[in-house]
Amino acid sequence: MRLSNKKLANPFVYQGYESPEYFCDREAETKTLLSHLKNGRNITLISPRRIGKTGLIKNTFYHLKEEENDAICLYLDIFATKNLNDFVEQLGVMVINDIVRKNASFFEKTIAFFSALGLYLIGKLKFQVDAIGGEIDKPMPVPCIMLGLCSLAFAVYMVPGLWGAPCKAVSAFAPPINTQDFNLNTKTVEPAYKDYEMGMAAAKAQGKPVLIDFTGFGCVNCRKMEASVWTDANVADKLTQDYVLISLYVDDKTPLPQPMEVTFNGEKRTLRTIGDKWSYLQASKFGANAQPFYVAVDNDGNPLTAAFSFKEDVNAYLEFLNKGLDNYRK
Repeated sequence: MRLSNKKLANPFVYQGYESPEYFCDREAETKTLLSHLKNGRNITLISPRRIGKTGLIKNTFYHLKEEENDAICLYLDIFATKNLNDFVEQLGVMVINDIVRKNASFFEKTIAFFSALGLYLIGKLKFQVDAIGGEIDKPMPVPCIMLGLCSLAFAVYMVPGLWGAPCKAVSAFAPPINTQDFNLNTKTVEPAYKDYEMGMAAAKAQGKPVLIDFTGFGCVNCRKMEASVWTDANVADKLTQDYVLISLYVDDKTPLPQPMEVTFNGEKRTLRTIGDKWSYLQASKFGANAQPFYVAVDNDGNPLTAAFSFKEDVNAYLEFLNKGLDNYRK
């Protein structure tokens, strides 16, 4: 694997979006889109393929964030979605990853939303628009009241999560506990490192094997494994005492200091984010791209045993960890 930092030698970017510095013309179109967005108007862009719609959208997002710091811009490519369920899942992952995780505690946001929804559905929260075409104090229908009570009950269920209590009904959808703004739960397993090179160097100095955890902020199955397997006392002890745990988030949107140019399967690729770098590492070194993906390696980065993926089986996971330790000590 070769990773090399390079500045853009060719200013004519024909794929993806770098920055306004490399985006030519389209000033009138950008201003039109900004005007529509600021005034709440829906927009549809129609053109042949490869004309630059994506670049125009991302350039508009860039300028919108420059002008309005609190603007939230989401770009979702639904080309690969096959049905409504796929679309909802991708949209949910994006909202959790780009909005909830970055702007506030998952539990705070969720409790506030379902509390407000519940109060509205039972008729305790009203808006002026509710008076249009009827009486604002008109009682809500029974189905709305029932749904509102369910919403309030769910909000109450989530409250202990503010103090780090496990809410297993939503643990698969919540971001990693160590990303929460408010957490008093000290019994969770947290990675020793989130950088591959630093973690490998530390493991070599300590004389321990490495467990690489390829994960994601929006990975549902990763949260399930952390909630049902990593919470086991024996598993937690091995992860914290016998291994150096490195968690690599393949959907980390943090930009790299400089884009990296790599060659994979005969094609050149440009890695622009930390997540891109870890995703490339997983695919090129271990031949996989699914998460969660666990690999036990020695101090040279060589696998000690077969990789382990999603399986909520504590005994199987312990067997995987023990086999890696035994092969490391041979």
